[in-house]
Amino acid sequence: MLKKVLKWALWIFLVFLVYAIFQSPEQAAGIVVGGFEGIGAGFDAVFTFFDEVLQQSSDTP
Repeated sequence: MLKKVLKWALWIFLVFLVYAIFQSPEQAAGIVVGGFEGIGAGFDAVFTFFDEVLQQSSDTP
């Protein structure tokens, strides 16, 4: 039963995605670019955090 619900939800999401792309391609592209920028900013923050941790641990005697 859960597999059927997930399958239907996936199909509905895909249909909505195609509809959104055809209705407003510029806005859809902006959302995708914004999402990738957000993911990139998240990875940058994680790398900065670990860089600071490693830098502080190397400064400690």
